[in-house]
Amino acid sequence: MLAVGLLAGLSTPAASAVDFNFSGSLIAGDPDQTGRLFRDGVASTCAAEGTASLAQVTGARNYDAFTFRNGSTAACVTVTIATSCTDDIYVAAYTSFNPANPAENVLGQPGGSANSSNPTRAFSFDLAANQSVTIVVSEVTPGAGCSAYSGTISGLSAGATTPATFRSMAAARTSTGVMVRWSTASEPGLLGFNVYREVNGARVRVNRGLIAGKGHGLYSYLDRKAPRGKTLRYWVQAVDLDGSRSWYGPARIARRT
Repeated sequence: MLAVGLLAGLSTPAASAVDFNFSGSLIAGDPDQTGRLFRDGVASTCAAEGTASLAQVTGARNYDAFTFRNGSTAACVTVTIATSCTDDIYVAAYTSFNPANPAENVLGQPGGSANSSNPTRAFSFDLAANQSVTIVVSEVTPGAGCSAYSGTISGLSAGATTPATFRSMAAARTSTGVMVRWSTASEPGLLGFNVYREVNGARVRVNRGLIAGKGHGLYSYLDRKAPRGKTLRYWVQAVDLDGSRSWYGPARIARRT
């Protein structure tokens, strides 16, 4: 489901560390990753980040992803996640995320799942100055989902950014195609947006040129080539100034007969 990242509160520590909150839910129709990470029971720390491997290499699991960029000073960063969902969810940090192999490029992980019995998990890792990190929250059991989770990435150095804070995303059929609309609260590290539609199980970009960011506000894109007789899914891709990308969505359109 649409996932959001927000700059945390008004209480920035005296050392100029920057915190961001993120939240979302895992439901059918979210992006999928293949397999899941091995849970070794040991949380990563800045002193000992550990290694990552896949426990199961088959099975599609829904996930949400959040990208942040550290400020101008190296930092030891902590990620905390909390949930009341009965089924397990997992969180990990990546230099870049490959949904076809979630064991690649792992910066850190908590070693255990979050669920109603263990609602909070935390881990830490080092980030270089101006380095980007992607936080991925995923199902442990395919199709189990999670109605709501929330988390924080804390300790980023001053000047840290997130490409865009989304408020909403929706899509609706019109007489001339499908109108995709989304809104943002802030875009401190953003270059622009792309709109993607699912075609034969893959995401295909439907806009010709990058949709320029304007700082915040409402955006729309009309997909004039959208087929009428199919169930459709759309995503918005946020492109950061450093080239990193984050996905938001999907917004779904029911089949029209």
